[in-house]
Amino acid sequence: METRTGLADRLRTGTKQAHRNVGANPLLRALLAGSLPMAGYAALTAQYFAIYRTLERHAIHWIGNPIAGRMLFPELPRAARLRHDLTVLFGEGWRERTGAAIRPATERYCAHLDRTVRHWPGGFLAHHYVRYLGDLSGGQLVRRALSHNYGYTGRMASTFYQFSCARTVKLLRDRYREAIDTAPVPVAEQRAIVAEAELAFRLNQDVFAELGEIYSG
Repeated sequence: METRTGLADRLRTGTKQAHRNVGANPLLRALLAGSLPMAGYAALTAQYFAIYRTLERHAIHWIGNPIAGRMLFPELPRAARLRHDLTVLFGEGWRERTGAAIRPATERYCAHLDRTVRHWPGGFLAHHYVRYLGDLSGGQLVRRALSHNYGYTGRMASTFYQFSCARTVKLLRDRYREAIDTAPVPVAEQRAIVAEAELAFRLNQDVFAELGEIYSG
């Protein structure tokens, strides 16, 4: 029987305020309300593609690792879905479109991932937690808002947020938290992982803030 380390609860508690700060961001609030221009959502999707492509590129290094490897559920990778969504939003030549340009805040985020998650399994866990558990939680609110507020285009361009069905999403969330909570991480390193997760939230907030100046200011 695996021993529980309490890391899942420490991450939830330690990032609670950072999570609230992201949730209060004007860009995300506008997206949920349906007042963000579709161009703003398209630009955000391009930033996500860069972030997830970077994170998922490093995942191969952690296959079988007792800490980082336990997060690699086959249902989770998002880069291919984001590529599909970008094709819907911009067309086949989406990489050359101005709206798909990678913003400076995203470049800084990806550079930090390259420096951090390749060599530190706890850092990979922290960034993976912030992104993928977010997709399985608040991301489902975004998926419904896109379908309701943006109609057919929103449904077709939001496969990033789709995980089969509501029951599948709940099971994935439960399995994900269980995997974190049984990761063999000493308490001292858990504190460093929580701090890195807080930083991950701030990096995401920077991306939202930069796009918000353009699309929801």
